[in-house]
Amino acid sequence: MVSQLSPAFRKYVPPAEPRLLRALQQQVDYLGISAPSIPTASSLDSREVLLIPSYWYLGLNDELDPNVDVLEAGCLMYSSSSRGWANLTGKADPRPNDVRGQTLHPHSGGGCWLASVLRAESTGAGEDLVFMVPNKIQSSQRYGDTAAVLRASLSSGRIAMPPVHKRMGFSDSAMAAAQGKLYLLGGSCHLELAPSTPLEVYDPHLDCWFSAASPIPGPVSLSEHALVANQQEGLLLALGGCLTSGDRRHRHSRMFDQVAMYDVNGGKWSFNPSGCKWPGAATSYSVSAVAADAYTIMVLSMDHSLSGQAVRTDLLDLRTWRWRSGALLQRQQLGGGDDDGCLLNMGVVAHEGQVLAVGGRHYWKDGEWATPRVHAYDIKADAWSELPPLPFPICHASPVVVRVPSVLY
Repeated sequence: MVSQLSPAFRKYVPPAEPRLLRALQQQVDYLGISAPSIPTASSLDSREVLLIPSYWYLGLNDELDPNVDVLEAGCLMYSSSSRGWANLTGKADPRPNDVRGQTLHPHSGGGCWLASVLRAESTGAGEDLVFMVPNKIQSSQRYGDTAAVLRASLSSGRIAMPPVHKRMGFSDSAMAAAQGKLYLLGGSCHLELAPSTPLEVYDPHLDCWFSAASPIPGPVSLSEHALVANQQEGLLLALGGCLTSGDRRHRHSRMFDQVAMYDVNGGKWSFNPSGCKWPGAATSYSVSAVAADAYTIMVLSMDHSLSGQAVRTDLLDLRTWRWRSGALLQRQQLGGGDDDGCLLNMGVVAHEGQVLAVGGRHYWKDGEWATPRVHAYDIKADAWSELPPLPFPICHASPVVVRVPSVLY
């Protein structure tokens, strides 16, 4: 006679309690088992989607986009299976209240947020978490006081996040995630403060920010730069941007022309490993960077030498520490007209084997405006293609890729 299994044993349901997950993972580590991490609900039954929780969406010429209502600027989501975008508004908007309403015009005092993802395996939270830190704020506000956490399950419920050290009056910082921690580097400090380039590290297990070694000690601030982790998350690279020094009355600026590498495990900085100085350092600005694949860092920038006709593409091979040029994102692809081109402040993210360049600023007639265009770069073919456009024009986007439980579909 064959015994009948209890319904509880017919289908495995992964544990979701964070403390239990951490205890199990610690036991596996203690035993020296090199198998993959203990599966969670998000890793067993989920799909990846692209979220844009923060952006500016209004015209940059002190005018509103007539096609967009302020109340309709929600969390944007892209699914490759449906080949389209969703604008999650109202009760469907999963973002904390601190973030809603901050997708505003830069001259209106609205905020812009940096966003990075910590995976469920590294936090024990049972789902991916999107951590968001203000990046464009007034000097009277403190970074981290309104820092927010977005759940990948798109469920409501606020998760508190502590304030960030030393962030009064900073903007144009850069943030990246590596090995279960957040790294927030530099920024342009308020004129009332002495220039500096702090490195702040957030540990979600201790729920605390820590001040770590800066790549640029002394009274110098690094801003408008890119900070990117490789896919294995063993190192961080900081490149591009501007170095500022001097007192309140006499500030001096110059381009940051080095590649700063941070060893995540060793906690030490080095510069231009194997002589890999970024070739665009002297002529480029508005820099974005992303890990295109396991061995490649991709950098997009606006290059003075191209006279605004294209977005520059540079690729760094981490195996040889050598740069090569990638296909330019031509102005004809960006807008078509003589006075049209998306060249600045694009959001960049790796998704399903491609690198997506999202939105950005373009020039039209006498003003500057955002664009709804989305382009995808195929690293194997070294070619750009166009994806379905966004619901409305945006720039300064902070796109992230998270695993959303498939039960939501």
